[in-house]
Amino acid sequence: MLRQLLARCKNEPSDEEKDAMRWATGTLFAAGTDTTVASSLILIAAMAMHPEVQSKAQKEVDGVLKGNCFPDMDDRKSLPYTQAIVKEVFRWRSVTPIGVAHASTEENIYEGYRIPKGATIIPNQWAMSNDENVYANPERFDPDRFLDPSTPEAPVFGFGRR
Repeated sequence: MLRQLLARCKNEPSDEEKDAMRWATGTLFAAGTDTTVASSLILIAAMAMHPEVQSKAQKEVDGVLKGNCFPDMDDRKSLPYTQAIVKEVFRWRSVTPIGVAHASTEENIYEGYRIPKGATIIPNQWAMSNDENVYANPERFDPDRFLDPSTPEAPVFGFGRR
């Protein structure tokens, strides 16, 4: 990213531009590593608290890979329980409980509330991931809930068009 920013500069970037580039790349690095570490720690805590889940996942991985290699993206469909654990980790203890703010592109009515065009909307991902109408016993760590294809995935990767 930094290389691309520097390539766009027609002249030598000013000290202010260099400083902005440092902050931007540093922020991206920190955001990416911080959330990855937090998710990994949540997974470790969940496995320590639920050894039966870890054992079931280990049996699934061993059965598919036969101890020959580490799983890769091509193995995802063959590891439904392991995938369910990942989904449940994201739902159970979201590392981003409050999502990124968005602006409404048009006026809308949602559950009786008027949302004007241009209004700032901040999604409460924690509330959505802990909604008892969507996830039974939301406080419980339960990867099995995601083995049912009708269970919606937790809203951990944001909203809107990509």
